[in-house]
Amino acid sequence: KGLLYRGHRVSWWWPQGGTALSAAEVGWNYKTVDDPSVYVAFDLVDEPGTALVAWTTTPWTLPSNGYAAVRPSFAYVVVDGGDRKLIVAAALRAELEKKLKRDLPVLRELEGSELVGKRYRPPFDSFAKTLFDRREKLRDGGEAPIYWRVIAADFVTLDSGTGIVHVAPAFGEDDFEA
Repeated sequence: KGLLYRGHRVSWWWPQGGTALSAAEVGWNYKTVDDPSVYVAFDLVDEPGTALVAWTTTPWTLPSNGYAAVRPSFAYVVVDGGDRKLIVAAALRAELEKKLKRDLPVLRELEGSELVGKRYRPPFDSFAKTLFDRREKLRDGGEAPIYWRVIAADFVTLDSGTGIVHVAPAFGEDDFEA
């Protein structure tokens, strides 16, 4: 009758008990706290000395980073960050200059669509080392899918941050769907 379906979704998990938790159970001890936001540089694999700059209000999810998201139609810039080139949304460059208290001269402009598919090194490399240092091959001869690529996403905005969003599929429904 179409009353049941099989699917996947992000759920809170109680590892000691081995069960999912309801929103009510998680909310029982809810407290409002101030959490830090951070800027993170993801070094591009195929462009040494160049990094994507993402801003996140959930730094505790960085070990689970799987992707960086951009909006294909947005304008991005490569700027001189001093020790390396940085990529940010053109509309948010001035905000980043204020945060860093330094000029970020534009070296070149590009569209978000040009970033889609680029590979980068994640902030924590314990798992990544095996994938970057040893490429798995599929039975049909193709290369195994790999995390840490730039993807296109409609949830990327220019309201705040850098126009590049850190995506951790284990921690958010939008991230999981992307």
